Amino acid sequence: MNKLPSVTQVIGEIFPFDDTFFRKSLLPEGIEKKKLKGNLIECGIAERQGFINYDDCLETLCYLGSKVHAHFNMRALWMPIDIPDNFLKPYLQTMDIFIASHPLQEVHCELFTEYPEEYCGTMDVYCVMDGKKYIIDFKTWEIYKDFYGIKAEEKYRDKLKKVQLQMSMYARALRYGWEQVDGLLCVVIRADKFMVYPLDYDVSLYEKYLAGKAKSALTLK
Repeated sequence: MNKLPSVTQVIGEIFPFDDTFFRKSLLPEGIEKKKLKGNLIECGIAERQGFINYDDCLETLCYLGSKVHAHFNMRALWMPIDIPDNFLKPYLQTMDIFIASHPLQEVHCELFTEYPEEYCGTMDVYCVMDGKKYIIDFKTWEIYKDFYGIKAEEKYRDKLKKVQLQMSMYARALRYGWEQVDGLLCVVIRADKFMVYPLDYDVSLYEKYLAGKAKSALTLK
């Protein structure tokens, strides 16, 4: 039996990762071997931690995302948790503000799902809010500033296309299993605020991807 590809793998094939913008945003030319200044990253992580290269910054941004997700999971289980007094603090406080202002019920964290013979994946949150069932995905997109005339919110729109497809694929799998999905929400957690982006269900790009793979398979026969 072949192992099913993950939703992340499929998204990676549909939207090949290009870190050119990421590198330029995070480390403009001539900066990579010098200590980063706080204005290069809106949250100032670089200045406080003294990172000197792209990989260090990327690793810490991944660490930030994992800690924010873990904090939500602990809060969802009503478990006491201390907020550390370091660069994570404003992000975790923002998450607490989101939780307080959005009462969630029947919360399922890190929920695994699969669409038979096609793909599998783990969504951040599947829950009930205001009597409706939502898939929620948390992001910590705060690395983009106004470099090269591209504002953070404009870059968010590009990234939201991927998140929309990712969440739609999760919804497609849940609905296949007769689970209800009323809405998709991408929640961006920043140091100063959170932003909620409602997304429409749309798997058209995935359907084109499937059609392309089927065509390629026929060509090889």
